[in-house]
Amino acid sequence: MAARSLLLRLFVAALFVLVGLEASAQPTQRQIVVDGQRRDFFVDVPPWIITMGQPVPVVLVLHGAGLDAQWAIEATHFEVNGFNEGFITVFPEARSSVSWKLWDATHCCWPAFYDPVEEIGFVTAILGWLTDRYSVDPRRIYLAGFSNGGMMVHQVAAALSDRIAAIGVVGGAVFGDEATPTHPVPA
Repeated sequence: MAARSLLLRLFVAALFVLVGLEASAQPTQRQIVVDGQRRDFFVDVPPWIITMGQPVPVVLVLHGAGLDAQWAIEATHFEVNGFNEGFITVFPEARSSVSWKLWDATHCCWPAFYDPVEEIGFVTAILGWLTDRYSVDPRRIYLAGFSNGGMMVHQVAAALSDRIAAIGVVGGAVFGDEATPTHPVPA
């Protein structure tokens, strides 16, 4: 069965190359409502994953303050890795606060102090949206974040430690008073 799965993946990848398509298209923008607020995210699902029917990993990539999901897509190219390695990639978009986008990561950044938002609920809603549509491996959900997005990754990992397999953070501080995870989350 594993050999057959590999052959199917190779066949679909070869079709994309033969017809001149990129291995992974631009991630698709989606919207969900969380606490009455419309929230955006971009998702990339390699087409061969849909035909496989086997549970696949998910990687959520959170951008930094003042940046956006499109920046995370262009800077990281995680969707290309997702196609090549077999995982769904999600780029959540922080909400706009004042004149730029930022995550409500408790200690950062000042506009969030005056207008808090439920970010853990946003990530939870994205995971629900994905599992309603795709065969997601619940043991392989990963988070990556940059700066303010990294701060948010630490908080999500603590709050959802029973669902997050591991995290990767670049330049995202912790302040020492974050919630203690109920399960260890490798970083």
